[in-house]
Amino acid sequence: MKVSVTFRHLDSTPALKTYAIEKTAHVEKLLIKPDQAHWILNVDKKRHVAECDVIANGKHLVAKEAAEDLYAAIDEVVAKLAAQARKTKGKVKSHKPRARHSEPDVRHPSAIRLSSLASRGARLADGAEVVKTETVEPDAMDTSEAIAALDLSGKDFLIFVNRSTSAVNIVYRRDDGFFGVIEPGLNGKKKGSSEIPFRFDVYARDEDGKERGARMIRQRRVTVRPMTVQESVDEMNKSRNHFWVFADRGRQGVNVVYKTRGGEYGLIET
Repeated sequence: MKVSVTFRHLDSTPALKTYAIEKTAHVEKLLIKPDQAHWILNVDKKRHVAECDVIANGKHLVAKEAAEDLYAAIDEVVAKLAAQARKTKGKVKSHKPRARHSEPDVRHPSAIRLSSLASRGARLADGAEVVKTETVEPDAMDTSEAIAALDLSGKDFLIFVNRSTSAVNIVYRRDDGFFGVIEPGLNGKKKGSSEIPFRFDVYARDEDGKERGARMIRQRRVTVRPMTVQESVDEMNKSRNHFWVFADRGRQGVNVVYKTRGGEYGLIET
């Protein structure tokens, strides 16, 4: 695939150009008949903006992101393009005749609510801890695809729908270099019990870095107790984990609090 890079309001930088071209290769392998990609890297006052237009199989994939530096903006754009490429590829496959024993359609759950909490160790007051909320609709992937997508995005975690179970899963980076996968609410709540089981797996990427090179190295089942957001944050900080799964007292569901590498707290309502 032919890749070109245009610089606006900044001098052409070989390192940035090479980085954009190398990152485009991650998207290229997800495309059908890739043709060309054109990057526009722009610095507008204090905003660093990356935009990429990819042509593959006669279709355009376009993504644009702003970040604190162009390397981060390129990462965000590549993550968006990769998601678009997977969806486009899925649509092409869906038009092919189905095999006699085709896989059942993955059930997409309702949108997941993602909230930002009072950050950097501040005490979280119950009922007033949420400072910003958004909803996300997770894509259907298998675990290896989700780990590859997270690795490509540069983010701390990724929410996805597990194709094999149709359940919402969360994959995140661990400090030891491995990837953790959380499947909240596994098999639902036990009768007569206030505890809810969930599954926690640890995966490693094979050295060859192939997209489907993730392998499980550890698995365990854990139960969660009903508690408030503040209580779960306290437990997470005491354990030095980056995530804490807990049962929501106000509804029949499982929530996850997390702490990013930048020290920000958040809440995932599954």
